[in-house]
Amino acid sequence: EVKVAGGKFEGKKITFEDDGTVAKSSRFDTDDALAGVKWKKVITKTLQNAPNGSMKVKKLQKAVAAAVLAKLEVAVCAKHIQSLVMHKLTSSSRFAVDGKIARCC
Repeated sequence: EVKVAGGKFEGKKITFEDDGTVAKSSRFDTDDALAGVKWKKVITKTLQNAPNGSMKVKKLQKAVAAAVLAKLEVAVCAKHIQSLVMHKLTSSSRFAVDGKIARCC
């Protein structure tokens, strides 16, 4: 979101056809694209593949972001994905975060 002239601009692109009708947007909404991702499953698989079943949080965020971006057909900001991963880590009882280390419970 960007503030423009006192209002919030979300950056949705609208294109028009020659006859004046609105064409379908060529850009997907990122929330719709990320809604179908099974976050806990991806995080669990990534942690299980790590030695000792634990990883540093930043390394885990980057690995999960790379795995999700490889499956998605839409361009999504990696930092947005990393913040979602951190939210899932802290809100789920399936994972434990001890300082900079994340592991499965």
